[in-house]
Amino acid sequence: MRSWLINLRKNMKLTQSDVAEKVFLDRGYYAQIEHGVRDPSIETAIKIAEVFQVEPTLFFNEKLYNPFYHVTSKLPIIFAICDLDLRYTWISNPSKDFSFHNVIGKTDFEITHNSGVEALVALKKRTLQTEQISSELITFPLSKGDTTYLIYAKPIYDGDILSGVATTSVEFHE
Repeated sequence: MRSWLINLRKNMKLTQSDVAEKVFLDRGYYAQIEHGVRDPSIETAIKIAEVFQVEPTLFFNEKLYNPFYHVTSKLPIIFAICDLDLRYTWISNPSKDFSFHNVIGKTDFEITHNSGVEALVALKKRTLQTEQISSELITFPLSKGDTTYLIYAKPIYDGDILSGVATTSVEFHE
């Protein structure tokens, strides 16, 4: 089941029929994609991803061998991409406190709110405003206790147009 896709659709107040119509699919086929019964073609994944403004690779992460995931999965490193509204469009290796499925399509403040999140959002906004790589040590209250990350934020572009911000967060120990 692609619960992240269902959550995105419901958050946008769309029905399965609405999405299917936008991407020229039969509603039943789209429902099978949502429920993980069928995998979309690459072209269909791109069309659906455009509706929700997410990365089309999300459709294949769970099925394909992903060397990037295998290299980073046990490391205290988080990679993420957000659009200009700071909604997550892709994330790899999130903290154990957060499910990948509940992060995609949401902003940090829609996920949780604390001083660490406020600093992270400020870092992302500064990076978008200056279009420069920024970094900062930020501490978050997590279930395992306060955890500090060294976070790098980098503007990302679609051609010459600023399209979002990518972050790399490495758990920091003094």
